[in-house]
Amino acid sequence: MNQLKKVLLINLLILLAYTALSGISSMGSRDHNGLGAMILMALAVALHFGILFIISIVKFARKDKQGGQAYLLASFLILLIGFSACYGVGALLSR
Repeated sequence: MNQLKKVLLINLLILLAYTALSGISSMGSRDHNGLGAMILMALAVALHFGILFIISIVKFARKDKQGGQAYLLASFLILLIGFSACYGVGALLSR
């Protein structure tokens, strides 16, 4: 359980960091209603998800069931929360 909390905390902080950077970097430009920020976020979330998913497969292959489950859960939470944040950043910047 401790490993799960650690993995989730680290990955959610990483998600927060690149969400903030994406929003801040796209604030000055008035591109197509925040579309640039949404695309940047979508690519970052997809890459983050892919890396976590591969790590979970490696953990399962090495017979680390608890680590594999932690990274698998983290990958799907990043996917869910990340694409929601992607839409939110786009909506905030479309004003």
